[in-house]
Amino acid sequence: MAISDKHVTFFLLLGILLFASYQTLIVNSTITKEEAIEISRGSPTMQEYIENATEYFLAEAEYLNVTIVKSMKEQNLERYCSLPDDHGVWEIVWGIRLKPYGIDFTSLWHYIDKETGEILLELRGVIHT
Repeated sequence: MAISDKHVTFFLLLGILLFASYQTLIVNSTITKEEAIEISRGSPTMQEYIENATEYFLAEAEYLNVTIVKSMKEQNLERYCSLPDDHGVWEIVWGIRLKPYGIDFTSLWHYIDKETGEILLELRGVIHT
């Protein structure tokens, strides 16, 4: 049984289609900015702050690519060692006012893996009075 050129072409196109579909799934499986914000908002620490704060706001939600992450790790490996070496993260920063009409203020940083949605690092800011 000989394989015709039509069969070769068909299987080649099928392979290309399957590969393209797989690549699309990989690209679409990354966490969006909005999803990263909701992951951060739902964390136990942020939920505790929400319960006790008089006010909170999203100060920053920024994607940090792998080059930025590597630079951060070069500057302070001890702090950023949990961040990945091969892809970027979402940096979500919250501002929180802790007492009514007071000036006590803190911040919360989350670094969220863009591929898994896991909070890789949580940093709490200094309370300002």
